[in-house]
Amino acid sequence: MNNKKILVTGAAGFVGAHLCRRLTAENYEVAGLVYDKKSAQDNPILKKVVSNGGNENNIEIHCGDITNVDEIKEIFGRSGADYCVHLAAQAITIKEGGADAQSPTLKINVEGTKNVLNACISAGIKGAVVASTGKVYGSNNKVLDEDAELKGKGHYAQSKIMAEEIAQDFFKTEGIPVVITRASNIYGAGDLNYSRIIPRTIKQLLHNRAPVIYGKGSALRDFIYIDDVTSAYLQILENMGKESVQGEAFSIATGKMTSVKDAVGKIGALMGKNITPEFPEPDAPEFNDAILSTEKAEKLLGWKAEYTLEKGLKETIRWYLERR
Repeated sequence: MNNKKILVTGAAGFVGAHLCRRLTAENYEVAGLVYDKKSAQDNPILKKVVSNGGNENNIEIHCGDITNVDEIKEIFGRSGADYCVHLAAQAITIKEGGADAQSPTLKINVEGTKNVLNACISAGIKGAVVASTGKVYGSNNKVLDEDAELKGKGHYAQSKIMAEEIAQDFFKTEGIPVVITRASNIYGAGDLNYSRIIPRTIKQLLHNRAPVIYGKGSALRDFIYIDDVTSAYLQILENMGKESVQGEAFSIATGKMTSVKDAVGKIGALMGKNITPEFPEPDAPEFNDAILSTEKAEKLLGWKAEYTLEKGLKETIRWYLERR
């Protein structure tokens, strides 16, 4: 499919930027949708592309708001894209609780998804990949496949569950091929969201400060390297024409769980920093992520995560060291 054009929403986000660069490396044409020019210019992965006029390496940049129906339809219509990967979302970092958190999360993640899928239909786009999250499963100590009940709590997880329902409705009623992705905790180069444990820890250790862990650090996470995630998206796009893939959800994970405290320890060891973490809120509630089975992705997509946590962390740390 690498002679096709892919429209990526949320192209200035962490995953979106990496996916755009990966797609161009595989000779796809890419239309990247960003909220505004500044968001693209501030992204270290897309910065070079935007500074060269937005046309380097087969990437073109479009500015638009997915909550603006008319604007999105116009952009999609002139993009000439064959497929869409919908990554634009309200980040999980918004504070949970209250209408102030709920309103923008629902508007962007739920209404925005509906607008994107309507725009795909209007523009004649052949199919869409809709990014959900592994958080939709909620906290669970069992291995779960994609048919497990979605019990995710909080505005972010709930909004993604609703977005999934919308995507499935479009697939069943409008006939547009749709695939849903549910990724675990993604990390890698270019993530400047320092509320996340891996980039925050690296930044703190680079400045010889103690890494901060909320809770006791016992919560279990499945950390997956960004290159494994973009590989999964490439495999999905390659298989979008198959009926066995259309309308399906796929977990994108390693299946290996690591405690937050152990992840911080690994980062410290790889950076040669023997600094004891700080635990400012040791009694803060901690929840384990669900353990995600990737058997379905292996069988239908031929995809499996290749990076160990140590290998991925080495690549990630190297990027931050080079940017100092």
